[in-house]
Amino acid sequence: MSSKKSYKNYFRSPTEGNSQDIIIPQRTTHRLQQISVRNVNHPDINLDNADPPSACPKNLSHSFTELSQLQNFEVNDGSNDGSMDRDDQSDLSSDISSDESDAEGNNDTEQPIYQGARITPMESCLLIYSFAIRHKIDKSTMSDLLTLINFHLPNGALIPSSVFLLNKSLGPDYNSAKKIPYCSQCQLIIDEVEGKCLKCEEKVSSSGAIKCGSYFISFDIGSIMKSLLQQQLILDSLDKTFKSRDSAADTLRDIKDGLAYKNLRLQKYDLSCCVNTDGVAIFNSSRFSIWPLLLSINELDYRLRRKHTILAGLWFGVEKPNFNLFLQPLTEQANILGREGIKWTRNGINVTSRILFPMFAADSVARCQIQGITQFNGEFSCPWCLMKGENYKISERSHKWIFDPKESAPLRNHESFLEHLKQLRDILFHGSSATNNFGIKTASCLLKLPSFNIIDGFVFDYMHTVLLGVVRMLTFAWTDSKNHNKPFYIGSKADIWSCAQSDKILCQMLYATLLWNIIHNLPDHFHTGHLPNQGAVYPQADIFSSTLIGDYTKNSSLHPLSNWTPIVERDGCSNH
Repeated sequence: MSSKKSYKNYFRSPTEGNSQDIIIPQRTTHRLQQISVRNVNHPDINLDNADPPSACPKNLSHSFTELSQLQNFEVNDGSNDGSMDRDDQSDLSSDISSDESDAEGNNDTEQPIYQGARITPMESCLLIYSFAIRHKIDKSTMSDLLTLINFHLPNGALIPSSVFLLNKSLGPDYNSAKKIPYCSQCQLIIDEVEGKCLKCEEKVSSSGAIKCGSYFISFDIGSIMKSLLQQQLILDSLDKTFKSRDSAADTLRDIKDGLAYKNLRLQKYDLSCCVNTDGVAIFNSSRFSIWPLLLSINELDYRLRRKHTILAGLWFGVEKPNFNLFLQPLTEQANILGREGIKWTRNGINVTSRILFPMFAADSVARCQIQGITQFNGEFSCPWCLMKGENYKISERSHKWIFDPKESAPLRNHESFLEHLKQLRDILFHGSSATNNFGIKTASCLLKLPSFNIIDGFVFDYMHTVLLGVVRMLTFAWTDSKNHNKPFYIGSKADIWSCAQSDKILCQMLYATLLWNIIHNLPDHFHTGHLPNQGAVYPQADIFSSTLIGDYTKNSSLHPLSNWTPIVERDGCSNH
């Protein structure tokens, strides 16, 4: 432990000691460089022709002169500064808090990194990070790269000046990414100890599979959750949920107000997540796609839930993922998190939160593969009931698998699903060539998730079935000019989508999904799923009832799926 007399002696006169033995600490040099780059506190001071501080030893003069010429900065003489008596730990704490405040101040990701730039701060951070991953550079090289980039940018550029700030600007710590190699023949994870596939027993190493591209990426969900729980906005939002969790209010405002959520019987600090996955096409000219596995924390406010979505896994390639393979790391982590939970600090108190995954959101194509049932165009393909359905011939070349709404069928449930799965096992064990039993084809790995209902745990495909399905079909049937000779065509009766009255009705409507969005005019945007997803296709009955004859209103309102349209109040949707 050095004495106070020798503390920061590089600011003292050379006569007080041997100047040849004086060395500037690496952290101090780094801090001065950051000050020189940022030039925030004293932008008007010009030290281009200034001499080094008189109290600085001669052997340090050259270093300070170089820093002065790079950018303006100010060094205070320690002789009259009472803060010079602080120890190194306090100095480090101030550095960290300064870095944190700088990061919070530069957290505006919408504006460009400087005036006239083509990229935002977040895009810049992602490009730098992807460069580091691609070329496998270490932390020291990354720090030098950031310093070099900052020297080439104008003053005030919104880009991190250290590796710490870069990691913080990207959000949660994703450094724990793990490559999961699998056998390309059997689609099973390779045992690292055995060095072979446990099914086909083909000898293949993990490194060999990764080199061939037979791998996907999994992330440590627990560490990412701990990182999020350190943010004050997250804690404030969770506090509101914890206080209102036991309320008996029957107004539906969010997931947390639903009956299935309340049946989880979560303890005070327990959390739940919704899992989501969908394919994203990267190139129009290629079948290559990525499938991110995303988690959203149900206990957060909606905006925070969307902002802090967690990446739990990533599949990429020309083929769709084998979901039992892709979801295996999730189920393994979920069992640990559901049993042991994560330990974190809330207001200075150590608490433990179990993490449950009771919901899974996927479109109809992916859902049937994840659930392990027949695709939606086959018999017993309904994921919620046991109606067989029938093949309906539309023309000589096309047909659809339909379900008669007049028929009734028993509903599926978790217990009946397991029973039918056991029956399928017995059927196959006796040598039968059956492909399914009541639509069930295989055992989903989600059956291993704690507190997950294999039937009710899946979310209804609202967008494709309702918005871009039935409602879109009816709307285009009524308004498409190719149907001008049909009795249901409304173009000859009233130009409903452009009349001022219908526009006024549209703009006054609010829906539970996005209450803050005002619905806009329909015809220019109906060909995509964006505007219908905001609820703009629901006002049919209201417009027809005030504009056209009652047949169209009856046709729209009698459709089974139109009953899903919520009648909402500004503060929520009542069960009554």
